[in-house]
Amino acid sequence: FLKFAHIFASSELLQERIGRELRQVESELSGLDGEIIRLNEAMASAAGQSEQQRLQRLQQGGNDPEILIGNIETIEKAISEIEYSYDSSWRSAKLEIQNTYRLKLEEIKQAEIDPWESDAEFAERILTLKNDLTQREKSEIRSREGEYKREEEGQQDDLKKQLEEAINSLESQTWVLTGNSVKLSPGEFNREDKLWPFYVESLLTELPFKTVLVNDLNNEKDLGTVYRKVDDAVQAGALIAEITWNIVRVGSAYEVKVGLVEVQDLIQNNTLCSRLENIVVANFTAGNRDNPQSTAVDVRFSSSYGFPPLDVYYRGVKLGTTPFLSDLFRPGEVDFEIRSDTWDLSNKKRETIKTGFNQIYLSLDFVWVAPGSFSMGSQSREGDRDEKPVHRVELTNGFIISKFEVSQGRYEQLMGSNPSSNENPIGDNYHVNNVSWYDAVKYCNALSELDGLTPAYRITGSYVSWNRDANGYRLPTEAEWEYAARGGRKSQGYKYAGSNSYNLVASYSSGNYTRTFMSGRKNPNELGIYDMSGNASEWCWDFYDDRYYSNSPVRDPEGPSSGSNRVIRSSKGNHISSLETSERGQSSPEKVWKGMGFRVVRNL
Repeated sequence: FLKFAHIFASSELLQERIGRELRQVESELSGLDGEIIRLNEAMASAAGQSEQQRLQRLQQGGNDPEILIGNIETIEKAISEIEYSYDSSWRSAKLEIQNTYRLKLEEIKQAEIDPWESDAEFAERILTLKNDLTQREKSEIRSREGEYKREEEGQQDDLKKQLEEAINSLESQTWVLTGNSVKLSPGEFNREDKLWPFYVESLLTELPFKTVLVNDLNNEKDLGTVYRKVDDAVQAGALIAEITWNIVRVGSAYEVKVGLVEVQDLIQNNTLCSRLENIVVANFTAGNRDNPQSTAVDVRFSSSYGFPPLDVYYRGVKLGTTPFLSDLFRPGEVDFEIRSDTWDLSNKKRETIKTGFNQIYLSLDFVWVAPGSFSMGSQSREGDRDEKPVHRVELTNGFIISKFEVSQGRYEQLMGSNPSSNENPIGDNYHVNNVSWYDAVKYCNALSELDGLTPAYRITGSYVSWNRDANGYRLPTEAEWEYAARGGRKSQGYKYAGSNSYNLVASYSSGNYTRTFMSGRKNPNELGIYDMSGNASEWCWDFYDDRYYSNSPVRDPEGPSSGSNRVIRSSKGNHISSLETSERGQSSPEKVWKGMGFRVVRNL
């Protein structure tokens, strides 16, 4: 009873101390309200009525997070102290119980045999006494432990309710960071896209956050008037950014979250642009709010091997030109747009940002070809025998395919030399030629190794096998090539790759069928792939058999299992029919000639 009285007295002292600290917190909050009011009055005098209204939102945001978190930590400390006090008292009480029963056990051990007992009866009596003593000890320990636990919980109940209320009070609050605590940097207006970027960055240590907002003027009826108003505000420094944020308790730690971010025009008293972020920007543990761990990660953007510098756009705003480092992002999926002034091309790209450092290699020359089915072969009476019969083909796996035939520049950078014939134009943006089928598969493996992928081919002398489980680059099968050339799921049924007029899509010279041209000079097909009619002839994976179409499997055909020559596709002759997507050709895999090139594919 004396121990319980001591615990109760300690608990009452803790409650009294908590009451004093909470009354002090209330006093500090009252003083803080006065400080905010005085700050409002001073800022209103300096910035005018519209600024005053914005600063009033800070007051509406509620209590100082430092005080709210302090409440939580004070109550948790009191709960912990009660727990420690009861645990300490219970350990002492349990030790006393165990000592008491240990003495009783010694008494049993000192017992003597009665004159009328046999040795067996005496042993059985002693064993019974010991077992009974052990059970009584366990029962008393359980009973006393339950009493201590109930008393502990009774002392903690009010505190736990206070803790729940304190956490709810914290999580129900929102704050608005504005004024000099936010850095606002207007970007340059993009006349082509009609977008005006604004870079917003918190200068508060406890809120590590930066983002870019975009003022989209595309739908403005009077663009000139709107532009001049925004420009006036920019020039006058009459713009202000606001970041709405809150703190959420997660386990024993805290998360800092950003909600609505806005850019306000103080002259027009309106919102130029806003974005609801709803992201966790930092986390911290008790006592470490001044040193939060930001969730932002470093992302380094680089061009893939052999590509020119690429411009990276995010939310319509240019972030930089590769290579560059950005700390704007947090883990998750992010959509970008990649542009190249050099090639006058662009691609949209989605990347998954991971925790830690991210290295992203960007390229422009691949497009996705979704799984699907099509009629393979020529339906024309003029079609060659090896293009018939027309048959149904189903491709069950999608793949990416290069928009362009492999260029001389990329081939030389990776393989160390440019084998292209000087009878054709020489230059980085012309397709490589004078390459054998073996040269092409070796290039695929080298590119796979460069990008950290599993090579698709095992090459032993002249024997090449295809590892279909590999994720590396490879040559397309003949069926994949024709499916992509016809436009995949987007096919319009054109005769040539992208049009019924070969002049629109095919780089072709009737007088010299081995002449090649700069890649991408004509229109692409429905998928955005260039030069699948005309320009270079292209190697495929398949062995060639002029009767293969008669027994080709419907699903994922890969050509005959053996043969001597390999399939080539695209133009192979000096007549217009050679530009049709169904046109087939063949060549020895060792042969090189000035009209032969290739493109690569890869499974994802």
